[in-house]
Amino acid sequence: GKRVEMLKTYEGKNLGGDGTVPRVSAIPIELSDRSEQAMYAGSKHGSLQNADPVIRQLKGVLTGFDLGLGDFRDAGMVTLEVDDLYADGEPIQVRARPAAQDTPLAATIWRSGEADPVARLSLSADDDGWQSATTGPLDEGAYRIVVGGTGLQAAEDAFAVVEIPGDGA
Repeated sequence: GKRVEMLKTYEGKNLGGDGTVPRVSAIPIELSDRSEQAMYAGSKHGSLQNADPVIRQLKGVLTGFDLGLGDFRDAGMVTLEVDDLYADGEPIQVRARPAAQDTPLAATIWRSGEADPVARLSLSADDDGWQSATTGPLDEGAYRIVVGGTGLQAAEDAFAVVEIPGDGA
């Protein structure tokens, strides 16, 4: 007709935002596919330049350009594969691949809340460039695993062991 209606929704959905512009309008075009890299602040659009979290973020970005983090991190990485969940009584299988193929890997497993490891494993080389090991079964609980080798940045993950009730047969 002859009128315009301003909506706070798009296709029936409220897309959020700061009350001035919708969230999709606040994300720069260069971050369209990487919105997780955007910075979120709980302040009205017109006051962002005065918001302490925004100023702190901006200062951190601007003062970090000359940091050479490579000087503080190990050169190579480890790729780690471990399932998220194991049944009680099931062995724990670990696979990892070092950046430098000939580097031997070792794994350490801790039960959540405990200081001493429950397992230490040396991984054996497979034909496909991966290394693997099996341990367990472990008691029910949450666990943390760290896999690393000389000159490599260790990989870390978590998994749980749960009781799977029987079928009663």
